[in-house]
Amino acid sequence: YSRGIESSVSKTKIDNKNYNKDNDDVDDSTIASHISCTVEMTDISRKVDVAVIDEIQLMSDEQRGQFFTRAFLGLPASEIHLCGAPSIVSLVEKICMKTGDELEIKRYQRLTKLEIVPSIGMDRRKVKEGDCLVTFSRKHIYQIKSTVKCSCAVVYGSLPPGVRKQQVLNFNTGVSKILVASDAVGMGLNLKIKRIIFMTLKKFDGSSVRSLHFSEIQQIAGRAGRYSMTDQSNGEVTCWDPEDMARLKAALVSPVHGPPAQRAGVFPSAHQLCSFLQVNPDRPIHVGLSELCEIAQVSETYSVADVADFVSIAELLHNKGCYMSEYHTILFSMSPVDIKNIFVREYFVKYASQFCELVNSSHLEDKDLIKFGIHKTIAHIKSLPESELHTVQSSLEDIYKLGTLYIWLARRLPAFFSETDRVLEALEFCSDCIHKSLAHSQKHAKKTNSRQSGDYQQNKKSTKYKNQNFKNHFDQKNKRFYK
Repeated sequence: YSRGIESSVSKTKIDNKNYNKDNDDVDDSTIASHISCTVEMTDISRKVDVAVIDEIQLMSDEQRGQFFTRAFLGLPASEIHLCGAPSIVSLVEKICMKTGDELEIKRYQRLTKLEIVPSIGMDRRKVKEGDCLVTFSRKHIYQIKSTVKCSCAVVYGSLPPGVRKQQVLNFNTGVSKILVASDAVGMGLNLKIKRIIFMTLKKFDGSSVRSLHFSEIQQIAGRAGRYSMTDQSNGEVTCWDPEDMARLKAALVSPVHGPPAQRAGVFPSAHQLCSFLQVNPDRPIHVGLSELCEIAQVSETYSVADVADFVSIAELLHNKGCYMSEYHTILFSMSPVDIKNIFVREYFVKYASQFCELVNSSHLEDKDLIKFGIHKTIAHIKSLPESELHTVQSSLEDIYKLGTLYIWLARRLPAFFSETDRVLEALEFCSDCIHKSLAHSQKHAKKTNSRQSGDYQQNKKSTKYKNQNFKNHFDQKNKRFYK
């Protein structure tokens, strides 16, 4: 069971002199010696000695692949380390042959075994300390958390990073006995998971409910029994529903991480897009972007990225009357906005409309600049006692998403977005409130568990009823949903 690869690409030696984006020399003391960021935020204009790109197998992903390819080919580094699944090796080799870079491949084996164990048969009494229950929506995570009568940590994509870090710490130190998580558990987290329990092997991918790919099952299952993270030698993996066991076994005995990746995703830069759109300036920008995707041709090593979300945002701006330059439309369309979230979408359109008005105005005044706009909502939340924060946790997560969007825009358009400091304070406040909400629910679970600790032995009939209620509440309902 191969753990992955590390590739070292030796490139032409580059002068180490520090410089900014305008190529002006700057004082070494003003620049950090190490930078960590998401691949989307990678600055390919900054020279570095060594770069490390994790999860490089995502270079073939239809949506995010373009950003991994951009970093891989664009980083001006003397040496690049690529870490990821073996399925990407052949594609990296093809690219390096064409670029003339020297490639060294190092393979590593998993240091602990991963065992498939029998299904727990939808019996919550078989859930034990060190288990990670995996499902694929925030709603299901909290449904499961509410029915497991012991302290639980939660991990999912929309949790603020600080909260997620604290939840991981709670689980690893034993403050939380069980982890309930989405597929976010499969990347970037070191956890003391003894057993992975798949509550389902299906997920909603944004457009439809589908079965998990074998590579996704392998990625998540591999988090059990990680070397140096647990007290036992082996990791275990199973399913909540016995009917899912056949697919789980098939996934774990198939070639690791699926077939070799065939193509790396690519997409034009913002300036290249502007040049294309200016050829026919009368057509709506979202129409031009769609046409570009249809006519673009690339070599067999690459594929044009799926930018349906990008086009959808540009279309939203057009339909809402947010008319701006090609460059600014592309900039707003590339922003990290979840347009399926009604709350975030509403404020995004508001920001874009205000930006259009400001761009067309003859002068800018501080009172006219774009404000965050939800400080009254935050003031209301501040008035709530900790015991009621769980009632607004979903709203807090939405506010955090919106704040992240505002900061993203402010860093690119600082002359128009004036409340960066206040928004950063709001993000910290939201993160703190979500942490308090989860901590309060943890204390409540402990009290409930303490009061009910003897229920199973004292009243088997009651236990059977509760267990069946859990099945009905989660499994049967979700099966109808998935169908």
